[in-house]
Amino acid sequence: MRLIDPSLIITSGYSRALLVHPVRQKIHLIPIAFAEIIGGHRLFDADDLLKEYGDEAMEILEEYHLFLDTNGYLLDERLPFIPAPVHWELPHRIATAIVGITTVDLETISAILSQLDEVGCHSIEFRITSVIAPPILDSILSLLDHTRIRSACVILPFSPLYHEDSVEKLVGNHLRLCSLVFFDSPENYEHAFFNGSTSVRFSARSFHPVYSCGTINMNTFDFGKYKEAQTHNSCLNRKVSISSDGTVGNCPGLASSYGNIASIRLKDVISTNKFQDCWTITKDQVKKCRDCEFRFFCYDCRAFLEDPADRYSKPLKCGYDPYSASWEKWSDSKEKRRIFSEYERMGQAF
Repeated sequence: MRLIDPSLIITSGYSRALLVHPVRQKIHLIPIAFAEIIGGHRLFDADDLLKEYGDEAMEILEEYHLFLDTNGYLLDERLPFIPAPVHWELPHRIATAIVGITTVDLETISAILSQLDEVGCHSIEFRITSVIAPPILDSILSLLDHTRIRSACVILPFSPLYHEDSVEKLVGNHLRLCSLVFFDSPENYEHAFFNGSTSVRFSARSFHPVYSCGTINMNTFDFGKYKEAQTHNSCLNRKVSISSDGTVGNCPGLASSYGNIASIRLKDVISTNKFQDCWTITKDQVKKCRDCEFRFFCYDCRAFLEDPADRYSKPLKCGYDPYSASWEKWSDSKEKRRIFSEYERMGQAF
Protein backbone atom coordinates (compact mmCIF):
# COMPACT_ATOMS: atom_id res chain seq x y z
CA MET A 1 0.00 0.00 0.00
CA ARG A 2 1.61 3.27 -1.15
CA LEU A 3 0.50 6.89 -1.23
CA ILE A 4 -0.10 8.27 -4.73
CA ASP A 5 1.83 11.53 -5.07
CA PRO A 6 -0.78 14.23 -4.25
CA SER A 7 1.01 16.79 -6.43
CA LEU A 8 0.06 14.92 -9.62
CA ILE A 9 -2.38 16.76 -11.89
CA ILE A 10 -4.80 14.78 -14.03
CA THR A 11 -6.86 16.19 -16.88
CA SER A 12 -9.14 13.85 -18.79
CA GLY A 13 -10.03 14.44 -22.42
CA TYR A 14 -12.34 12.71 -24.85
CA SER A 15 -10.05 9.81 -25.72
CA ARG A 16 -7.20 9.90 -23.20
CA ALA A 17 -5.92 11.75 -20.15
CA LEU A 18 -2.89 13.85 -19.29
CA LEU A 19 -0.86 13.19 -16.15
CA VAL A 20 1.40 16.06 -15.10
CA HIS A 21 3.96 16.39 -12.35
CA PRO A 22 4.27 20.20 -12.24
CA VAL A 23 7.35 20.28 -10.01
CA ARG A 24 9.36 17.95 -12.22
CA GLN A 25 7.83 19.39 -15.42
CA LYS A 26 6.99 15.87 -16.61
CA ILE A 27 3.92 14.88 -18.63
CA HIS A 28 2.48 11.48 -19.51
CA LEU A 29 -0.44 10.56 -21.75
CA ILE A 30 -2.40 7.80 -20.04
CA PRO A 31 -5.67 5.87 -20.51
CA ILE A 32 -8.75 7.47 -19.01
CA ALA A 33 -9.31 4.35 -16.87
CA PHE A 34 -5.89 4.84 -15.31
CA ALA A 35 -6.67 8.51 -14.68
CA GLU A 36 -9.85 7.51 -12.85
CA ILE A 37 -7.87 5.22 -10.56
CA ILE A 38 -5.30 7.90 -9.72
CA GLY A 39 -7.90 10.60 -9.31
CA GLY A 40 -10.26 8.49 -7.24
CA HIS A 41 -7.84 6.88 -4.81
CA ARG A 42 -5.47 8.39 -2.28
CA LEU A 43 -3.60 5.10 -1.91
CA PHE A 44 -2.60 2.48 -4.46
CA ASP A 45 -3.82 -0.61 -2.61
CA ALA A 46 -3.74 -3.65 -4.89
CA ASP A 47 -6.18 -5.66 -2.76
CA ASP A 48 -8.77 -2.90 -2.64
CA LEU A 49 -8.41 -2.21 -6.36
CA LEU A 50 -8.84 -5.89 -7.23
CA LYS A 51 -12.03 -5.97 -5.16
CA GLU A 52 -13.27 -2.92 -7.04
CA TYR A 53 -12.25 -3.92 -10.57
CA GLY A 54 -12.15 -7.73 -10.38
CA ASP A 55 -9.39 -10.30 -10.83
CA GLU A 56 -9.43 -9.85 -14.61
CA ALA A 57 -7.93 -6.39 -14.05
CA MET A 58 -4.87 -7.77 -12.21
CA GLU A 59 -2.47 -7.56 -15.17
CA ILE A 60 -3.36 -3.98 -16.07
CA LEU A 61 -3.26 -2.91 -12.41
CA GLU A 62 0.24 -4.33 -12.15
CA GLU A 63 1.23 -2.27 -15.18
CA TYR A 64 -0.22 0.86 -13.59
CA HIS A 65 1.59 0.13 -10.32
CA LEU A 66 4.89 -0.37 -12.16
CA PHE A 67 4.43 2.91 -14.03
CA LEU A 68 3.78 4.90 -10.85
CA ASP A 69 6.59 3.22 -8.96
CA THR A 70 9.15 3.59 -11.79
CA ASN A 71 8.41 7.31 -12.11
CA GLY A 72 8.61 7.90 -8.37
CA TYR A 73 4.92 8.71 -7.98
CA LEU A 74 4.32 6.29 -5.11
CA LEU A 75 5.29 7.63 -1.70
CA ASP A 76 5.47 6.33 1.85
CA GLU A 77 1.89 6.06 3.09
CA ARG A 78 2.93 7.51 6.45
CA LEU A 79 3.60 10.87 4.83
CA PRO A 80 0.90 13.47 5.55
CA PHE A 81 -1.62 13.77 2.72
CA ILE A 82 -1.95 17.42 1.72
CA PRO A 83 -3.97 17.90 -1.47
CA ALA A 84 -2.78 20.82 -3.58
CA PRO A 85 -5.18 23.78 -3.47
CA VAL A 86 -6.70 24.73 -6.82
CA HIS A 87 -7.54 28.29 -5.78
CA TRP A 88 -5.68 30.92 -7.81
CA GLU A 89 -4.80 34.45 -6.74
CA LEU A 90 -2.48 37.16 -8.04
CA PRO A 91 -1.55 40.41 -6.27
CA HIS A 92 -1.11 42.29 -9.56
CA ARG A 93 -4.01 44.12 -11.20
CA ILE A 94 -2.21 43.56 -14.50
CA ALA A 95 0.04 40.54 -14.93
CA THR A 96 1.31 41.15 -18.46
CA ALA A 97 1.54 44.12 -20.78
CA ILE A 98 2.36 44.05 -24.49
CA VAL A 99 3.76 47.34 -25.74
CA GLY A 100 4.25 48.01 -29.43
CA ILE A 101 7.04 50.31 -30.59
CA THR A 102 7.61 51.55 -34.13
CA THR A 103 9.34 54.86 -33.51
CA VAL A 104 11.28 55.15 -30.26
CA ASP A 105 10.13 58.04 -28.09
CA LEU A 106 11.59 57.57 -24.63
CA GLU A 107 9.31 60.15 -23.06
CA THR A 108 6.21 58.35 -24.35
CA ILE A 109 7.52 54.95 -23.32
CA SER A 110 8.34 56.30 -19.87
CA ALA A 111 4.79 57.63 -19.49
CA ILE A 112 3.37 54.23 -20.49
CA LEU A 113 5.61 52.43 -18.00
CA SER A 114 4.53 54.84 -15.28
CA GLN A 115 0.88 53.93 -15.83
CA LEU A 116 1.71 50.22 -15.94
CA ASP A 117 3.63 50.57 -12.70
CA GLU A 118 0.60 52.25 -11.15
CA VAL A 119 -1.50 49.12 -11.76
CA GLY A 120 1.24 46.80 -10.47
CA CYS A 121 2.17 45.27 -13.82
CA HIS A 122 4.40 42.25 -13.27
CA SER A 123 5.92 41.64 -16.71
CA ILE A 124 6.18 43.44 -20.03
CA GLU A 125 6.77 42.43 -23.62
CA PHE A 126 8.12 45.02 -26.03
CA ARG A 127 7.29 44.30 -29.68
CA ILE A 128 9.60 46.51 -31.71
CA THR A 129 9.07 46.58 -35.48
CA SER A 130 11.91 48.90 -36.50
CA VAL A 131 15.65 48.28 -36.35
CA ILE A 132 17.20 50.03 -33.37
CA ALA A 133 20.80 50.14 -32.16
CA PRO A 134 21.84 48.47 -28.89
CA PRO A 135 22.27 51.83 -27.05
CA ILE A 136 18.65 52.71 -27.85
CA LEU A 137 17.41 49.37 -26.55
CA ASP A 138 19.58 49.90 -23.49
CA SER A 139 17.84 53.24 -22.89
CA ILE A 140 14.39 51.63 -23.20
CA LEU A 141 15.26 48.88 -20.74
CA SER A 142 16.80 51.41 -18.35
CA LEU A 143 13.36 52.98 -17.97
CA LEU A 144 12.27 49.84 -16.15
CA ASP A 145 14.70 50.66 -13.33
CA HIS A 146 12.22 53.26 -12.09
CA THR A 147 9.31 50.80 -11.92
CA ARG A 148 8.27 47.66 -10.04
CA ILE A 149 7.93 45.68 -13.27
CA ARG A 150 9.80 42.45 -12.57
CA SER A 151 10.57 40.98 -15.98
CA ALA A 152 10.81 42.02 -19.61
CA CYS A 153 10.80 40.28 -22.98
CA VAL A 154 11.89 42.06 -26.15
CA ILE A 155 11.07 41.03 -29.71
CA LEU A 156 12.79 43.05 -32.45
CA PRO A 157 14.26 42.75 -35.96
CA PHE A 158 17.72 41.30 -36.40
CA SER A 159 20.63 43.67 -36.89
CA PRO A 160 24.34 42.81 -37.17
CA LEU A 161 24.84 45.40 -34.44
CA TYR A 162 23.65 42.74 -32.00
CA HIS A 163 26.76 40.61 -31.88
CA GLU A 164 27.90 38.51 -28.95
CA ASP A 165 29.60 41.35 -27.05
CA SER A 166 26.75 43.86 -27.40
CA VAL A 167 24.12 41.28 -26.45
CA GLU A 168 26.11 40.12 -23.43
CA LYS A 169 26.46 43.75 -22.32
CA LEU A 170 22.70 44.33 -22.66
CA VAL A 171 21.86 41.23 -20.69
CA GLY A 172 24.42 42.08 -18.02
CA ASN A 173 23.09 45.61 -17.63
CA HIS A 174 19.44 44.56 -17.30
CA LEU A 175 18.76 41.65 -15.00
CA ARG A 176 15.01 42.03 -15.54
CA LEU A 177 15.48 41.04 -19.17
CA CYS A 178 14.39 37.41 -19.32
CA SER A 179 14.02 36.97 -23.08
CA LEU A 180 15.45 38.65 -26.16
CA VAL A 181 14.21 37.47 -29.56
CA PHE A 182 15.56 38.65 -32.92
CA PHE A 183 13.45 37.81 -35.97
CA ASP A 184 14.49 37.79 -39.64
CA SER A 185 17.90 36.54 -38.56
CA PRO A 186 20.22 34.92 -41.14
CA GLU A 187 20.24 31.77 -39.03
CA ASN A 188 18.57 30.09 -36.08
CA TYR A 189 20.39 29.76 -32.81
CA GLU A 190 19.86 30.35 -29.11
CA HIS A 191 22.04 31.27 -26.18
CA ALA A 192 21.30 31.33 -22.47
CA PHE A 193 22.87 33.67 -19.92
CA PHE A 194 23.09 33.50 -16.14
CA ASN A 195 22.37 29.75 -15.92
CA GLY A 196 19.38 30.02 -18.21
CA SER A 197 17.62 32.94 -16.51
CA THR A 198 17.90 35.00 -19.71
CA SER A 199 17.28 33.49 -23.13
CA VAL A 200 18.55 35.11 -26.34
CA ARG A 201 17.16 33.64 -29.54
CA PHE A 202 17.89 34.45 -33.16
CA SER A 203 15.12 33.26 -35.49
CA ALA A 204 15.14 33.15 -39.27
CA ARG A 205 11.35 33.46 -39.22
CA SER A 206 9.53 36.72 -39.75
CA PHE A 207 7.38 38.23 -37.03
CA HIS A 208 4.18 40.24 -37.21
CA PRO A 209 3.12 41.97 -33.98
CA VAL A 210 -0.47 40.82 -34.50
CA TYR A 211 -0.68 37.84 -36.81
CA SER A 212 2.25 35.88 -35.40
CA CYS A 213 0.32 35.37 -32.17
CA GLY A 214 -1.93 32.53 -31.17
CA THR A 215 -0.10 29.42 -32.37
CA ILE A 216 -0.76 26.49 -30.03
CA ASN A 217 1.39 23.38 -29.83
CA MET A 218 3.13 21.36 -27.14
CA ASN A 219 6.12 23.70 -27.24
CA THR A 220 3.93 26.58 -26.05
CA PHE A 221 2.35 24.76 -23.09
CA ASP A 222 2.79 26.38 -19.69
CA PHE A 223 2.50 24.03 -16.71
CA GLY A 224 2.21 27.01 -14.40
CA LYS A 225 -1.17 27.91 -15.90
CA TYR A 226 -3.14 25.03 -14.42
CA LYS A 227 -4.69 26.78 -11.42
CA GLU A 228 -5.37 30.03 -13.24
CA ALA A 229 -6.97 28.22 -16.19
CA GLN A 230 -9.59 26.61 -13.93
CA THR A 231 -11.41 29.91 -13.51
CA HIS A 232 -9.77 32.38 -15.89
CA ASN A 233 -8.66 32.73 -19.48
CA SER A 234 -5.12 31.43 -19.81
CA CYS A 235 -4.07 34.13 -22.28
CA LEU A 236 -6.13 37.27 -21.68
CA ASN A 237 -6.56 37.28 -17.91
CA ARG A 238 -5.00 40.46 -16.48
CA LYS A 239 -3.35 41.32 -19.78
CA VAL A 240 -3.28 44.70 -21.51
CA SER A 241 -1.87 45.74 -24.86
CA ILE A 242 -0.78 49.19 -25.93
CA SER A 243 -0.16 49.54 -29.65
CA SER A 244 2.52 51.65 -31.28
CA ASP A 245 -0.05 54.43 -31.81
CA GLY A 246 -1.15 54.28 -28.15
CA THR A 247 -4.38 52.30 -28.57
CA VAL A 248 -5.27 50.37 -25.40
CA GLY A 249 -6.77 46.88 -25.78
CA ASN A 250 -6.90 43.41 -24.29
CA CYS A 251 -4.61 41.94 -26.93
CA PRO A 252 -2.95 43.13 -30.15
CA GLY A 253 -5.08 40.71 -32.16
CA LEU A 254 -8.45 41.75 -30.74
CA ALA A 255 -10.38 44.59 -32.33
CA SER A 256 -11.55 45.98 -28.97
CA SER A 257 -10.26 49.46 -28.14
CA TYR A 258 -10.57 51.44 -24.91
CA GLY A 259 -9.05 54.74 -25.98
CA ASN A 260 -5.54 56.09 -26.28
CA ILE A 261 -2.99 55.84 -23.50
CA ALA A 262 -2.23 59.54 -23.94
CA SER A 263 -5.76 60.57 -22.97
CA ILE A 264 -7.01 57.87 -20.57
CA ARG A 265 -5.94 56.46 -17.23
CA LEU A 266 -5.06 52.80 -17.46
CA LYS A 267 -6.19 52.12 -13.91
CA ASP A 268 -9.70 53.30 -14.83
CA VAL A 269 -9.92 51.29 -18.06
CA ILE A 270 -8.82 47.95 -16.60
CA SER A 271 -11.33 48.26 -13.76
CA THR A 272 -14.34 48.24 -16.11
CA ASN A 273 -16.52 45.18 -16.65
CA LYS A 274 -16.10 45.62 -20.40
CA PHE A 275 -12.32 45.31 -20.22
CA GLN A 276 -12.45 42.34 -17.83
CA ASP A 277 -15.20 40.52 -19.73
CA CYS A 278 -12.75 38.18 -21.51
CA TRP A 279 -10.78 37.38 -18.35
CA THR A 280 -13.15 34.62 -17.26
CA ILE A 281 -13.59 32.70 -20.54
CA THR A 282 -12.28 29.29 -19.53
CA LYS A 283 -11.30 26.26 -21.58
CA ASP A 284 -14.25 24.35 -20.16
CA GLN A 285 -16.49 26.81 -22.03
CA VAL A 286 -14.67 26.60 -25.37
CA LYS A 287 -16.02 24.18 -27.97
CA LYS A 288 -13.74 21.20 -28.67
CA CYS A 289 -11.23 22.48 -26.11
CA ARG A 290 -13.46 21.36 -23.26
CA ASP A 291 -12.91 17.80 -24.49
CA CYS A 292 -9.13 18.19 -24.68
CA GLU A 293 -6.68 16.74 -22.16
CA PHE A 294 -4.27 19.66 -22.74
CA ARG A 295 -6.86 22.38 -22.05
CA PHE A 296 -5.45 23.72 -18.78
CA PHE A 297 -1.88 24.07 -20.05
CA CYS A 298 -2.20 25.93 -23.34
CA TYR A 299 -2.68 29.62 -24.03
CA ASP A 300 -6.27 30.15 -25.11
CA CYS A 301 -6.15 32.58 -28.02
CA ARG A 302 -9.43 34.46 -28.45
CA ALA A 303 -8.17 36.69 -31.26
CA PHE A 304 -8.16 34.09 -34.06
CA LEU A 305 -11.01 31.57 -33.93
CA GLU A 306 -12.26 28.73 -36.13
CA ASP A 307 -15.64 30.48 -36.12
CA PRO A 308 -15.03 34.25 -35.84
CA ALA A 309 -18.71 34.78 -35.01
CA ASP A 310 -18.57 32.56 -31.91
CA ARG A 311 -16.52 33.84 -28.98
CA TYR A 312 -16.42 30.28 -27.58
CA SER A 313 -14.98 28.76 -30.74
CA LYS A 314 -11.74 26.79 -30.73
CA PRO A 315 -8.52 28.74 -31.41
CA LEU A 316 -7.85 28.82 -35.14
CA LYS A 317 -4.13 28.12 -34.80
CA CYS A 318 -4.49 24.90 -32.84
CA GLY A 319 -4.00 21.75 -34.89
CA TYR A 320 -4.95 19.23 -32.21
CA ASP A 321 -8.04 17.04 -32.50
CA PRO A 322 -9.04 15.65 -29.07
CA TYR A 323 -11.43 13.16 -30.65
CA SER A 324 -8.75 11.39 -32.68
CA ALA A 325 -5.90 12.37 -30.32
CA SER A 326 -3.86 13.59 -33.27
CA TRP A 327 -1.87 16.70 -34.16
CA GLU A 328 -1.54 18.42 -37.51
CA LYS A 329 -0.05 21.74 -38.53
CA TRP A 330 -2.92 24.20 -38.41
CA SER A 331 -1.77 25.97 -41.59
CA ASP A 332 -2.02 22.69 -43.53
CA SER A 333 -5.79 23.09 -43.38
CA LYS A 334 -7.17 24.91 -46.43
CA GLU A 335 -10.21 26.06 -44.48
CA LYS A 336 -8.12 27.46 -41.63
CA ARG A 337 -5.91 29.32 -44.08
CA ARG A 338 -9.03 30.83 -45.64
CA ILE A 339 -10.32 32.00 -42.26
CA PHE A 340 -6.95 33.44 -41.34
CA SER A 341 -6.84 35.34 -44.65
CA GLU A 342 -10.16 36.89 -43.68
CA TYR A 343 -8.64 38.10 -40.42
CA GLU A 344 -5.75 39.61 -42.36
CA ARG A 345 -8.17 41.20 -44.82
CA MET A 346 -10.08 42.84 -41.96
CA GLY A 347 -6.76 44.46 -41.05
CA GLN A 348 -6.79 44.40 -37.26
CA ALA A 349 -3.62 46.46 -37.30
CA PHE A 350 -1.32 46.82 -34.31
